[in-house]
Amino acid sequence: MEFIKCPKCKRPISDQLRRCPSCGTPVGKKLEDRVSSKRGGKALTFTVLAVVGALLVAYVNGRIPGRAAPPPTQPQVETPLPRVDTKFGLTEDKRHEVYGDLTRAEDHAQVEADRRYPPLDTLASDVRWKMHAEMREHFRKQVDEEDRKAVAKRYGLSSEQLQAIGSEGTEKSWPRPARQSIR
Repeated sequence: MEFIKCPKCKRPISDQLRRCPSCGTPVGKKLEDRVSSKRGGKALTFTVLAVVGALLVAYVNGRIPGRAAPPPTQPQVETPLPRVDTKFGLTEDKRHEVYGDLTRAEDHAQVEADRRYPPLDTLASDVRWKMHAEMREHFRKQVDEEDRKAVAKRYGLSSEQLQAIGSEGTEKSWPRPARQSIR
């Protein structure tokens, strides 16, 4: 048997009583309630310990992954150094890219001219063929000029610099990108 203080009058009373004998305030629980709650507390403690133990065993046996291992390191591959020769502030690789864009622009102009001015029938007169060819060529040059201006703007180059890069690509026989087709 233990003694507790009454919450209202603060006098010591037995913990087995339901009410304070002085003031009648309800206090504590019955002895049976306290014993069952102590058993429940022991059962809860035992359950928690059992779960923690099971998790520990699973972790040790490798069924629960621990901290993630760092990803395997890849072998270091040496990156090739960029070519040193620069013109117009561009390396040769970048000029090669500009050359590819220029040739794609030429191909685009050709395809657009073919699409806009398809070949005439074979029975057309020479005058009509000549006029058709002139209109087609004028349109092709116009589209090519617009595309060249876009390439120059993209790389911050002048038309003379584009001309020099185009000549360099032709002289060094840089490969042309695949041609477009309207078919």
